[in-house]
Amino acid sequence: MKIVVDVMGSDKGPESIIKGALLGMEREEIGLILVGERERISSMLNHEGISSSGITIEGTTKVIAMEEKLSLRLLKDKNSSLFEGVRLIKEQKADAVISAGNTAAFVGIAVSQLRFLPGIDRPAIAVFLPTRKESCIFLDVGATVDAEPGNLLQYAIMGNICSQMLLGKENPAIGLLNIGEEQTKGNSLTKKTYPLLSASSLNFKGNVESQNIFSGDVDVIVTDGFAGNLVLKACEGISEFWRGMMKDKEMKKRADYAEYGGGLLLGVEGICIISHGRSSASAIANAVRLGKKAIASQLISHLKLALKEFKIPDKENY
Repeated sequence: MKIVVDVMGSDKGPESIIKGALLGMEREEIGLILVGERERISSMLNHEGISSSGITIEGTTKVIAMEEKLSLRLLKDKNSSLFEGVRLIKEQKADAVISAGNTAAFVGIAVSQLRFLPGIDRPAIAVFLPTRKESCIFLDVGATVDAEPGNLLQYAIMGNICSQMLLGKENPAIGLLNIGEEQTKGNSLTKKTYPLLSASSLNFKGNVESQNIFSGDVDVIVTDGFAGNLVLKACEGISEFWRGMMKDKEMKKRADYAEYGGGLLLGVEGICIISHGRSSASAIANAVRLGKKAIASQLISHLKLALKEFKIPDKENY
């Protein structure tokens, strides 16, 4: 089992990412491929006195900055660390890739290089949120801001499988993020998505209002990437505020994004984990743990099987 870590492009620089990747390798006993500036990676490993056993370095010359806008040129730049990381997955030289770099570039490169899973036409980023009970899966948080009803059904199917395989839920409860519990509430997207989810064989529990996201009453919550990203960033801000006031260490730990490592990019034919740009070494180590779990559970194979069994309606039918 090999996991690729893109060490370039994060807000904290490669040192923190490398430390986290090494910590994850030690904890999870996996093979590690570090992608980025070869000399910088080698220098740090030598400085720390770390043996290169089990570690492969893939040198690249280009870093995609956080502020860089997505473009065709960027998607085809084979010299970037992001492109190289995804290429290793595509060529089956590794089993998962992790990056805390430019999210839009990561999503764009993954889609263009790995292609969509059969039955999927738009990707989603799924994150794990703490609740009063256990963690729930929340998607999409930014991959597709202009999703259609059929996309949200696709997300629910993929979230359902992730909940089963990664959280051990036998029959996950699915919710649709909305401004009210009634079926008639919401905008055109949610009103058209509701009957699609109701008609499916998923364990659909109806609409979930934002104040109930953390209740633990549902295991998967689906929404479009625009609303999802707004919710996620609001949660991050509130979490940082309250963590500074908390005395309970266990609650602090549960509220820390580092505990979850990153979000899964769902819909592409490969395991891609998008970590926070400010990820600490601990967060990257936990992303490695998530990658190992996704690989060991054969997540992609289960997603393909589920998508094959579900019939996604044509656009004209919703």
